[in-house]
Amino acid sequence: MSVTSTETVIALPNNHSIRSLGTSIDSLSPPHQKNSQLSRVYKEASTLFLTREFAEAFSLLQPFLTVPERSGDDAAGDEEDEELECLALIATASRSLRVKVWSLYLTLLNAIIGLGPEEGKAALGSKQWRDIATKVRNSTIWDEVVRIGYGGIEGNVDAEVVTNLATLLLSHSASQSTNQEQLEAYLATSDLPHAPPPSSKKDPFATPTNSPKNSYRESSPPTNGATNTPHALASRLKILELYILHVLPANSQWEYARDFIQINDTLDDERKELFSHALEALEAEKTGENRGEEASKTAEDLPSSQDLRHAEPGPIEDTEHDLHEQHHRRPNSEHDYGIIDEEDQQA
Repeated sequence: MSVTSTETVIALPNNHSIRSLGTSIDSLSPPHQKNSQLSRVYKEASTLFLTREFAEAFSLLQPFLTVPERSGDDAAGDEEDEELECLALIATASRSLRVKVWSLYLTLLNAIIGLGPEEGKAALGSKQWRDIATKVRNSTIWDEVVRIGYGGIEGNVDAEVVTNLATLLLSHSASQSTNQEQLEAYLATSDLPHAPPPSSKKDPFATPTNSPKNSYRESSPPTNGATNTPHALASRLKILELYILHVLPANSQWEYARDFIQINDTLDDERKELFSHALEALEAEKTGENRGEEASKTAEDLPSSQDLRHAEPGPIEDTEHDLHEQHHRRPNSEHDYGIIDEEDQQA
């Protein structure tokens, strides 16, 4: 992409256009200028999202969430430039802004899929809506975010972004296998903050508002802010909650979920008990639903009262004769439980 242009015009599907502020996004070298422009774009996209102008918000965010094309002259550079070549512009934003933009984007994808095929295709076009729905339902959106936003390093993904990704896949992915694998990769490669006693908080799953502000490079490795801070701990607990109480049960891995709770280093004894009780309640609820489904299926297989009314009666005489023979053939054994028939008593 040429860097000689002084401003960028982003075309929108409904023939409107939004003129981005400042110079072209790929010609802004100082980080503060990129952050400033991305911050303004974020605010404008948020407003469009709130007014349900999803296509416009999506188009506005796209240049920051795709790897920019580079000409031959641009590609020649030092090692740092080559490393950034495969990253989207959002990768170099400050941590707080990066989290906000990714969270808005993933929430926007959820809303776009929620439009359904007809309304979605009308708003974004058939191909674009189908592409969005496919990459979410096939779970490839997770790989895309890790690759272009965090240099392909699972443990570098911000915890809040992981939470939004897992929630998005829980809502729309047909299989939760990929969701489980991605969460396990993240948990295995990111720091493990140890939990202080939860007695100082009303809700052990509550998320404090303070968050560290560090850029993609400043926080690497790891870049997810996974340190012993209240905010990092709360984010970690939220991910564990999604993994243990939603993803693993969706894959019917109840026993593994129980074992994971006991061996996890982030959870103290009180939180382990909380998670165990919640998991037990979910399993009981799921078991009850399965039994209800089996009962309904059994009821469907049973003949209806109308079928029984129209059924031909069996031969009564033969039935009585069979019962009489069975009575006289019955052995006098311990299975009579001491009950003596009147005929036996008279004999």
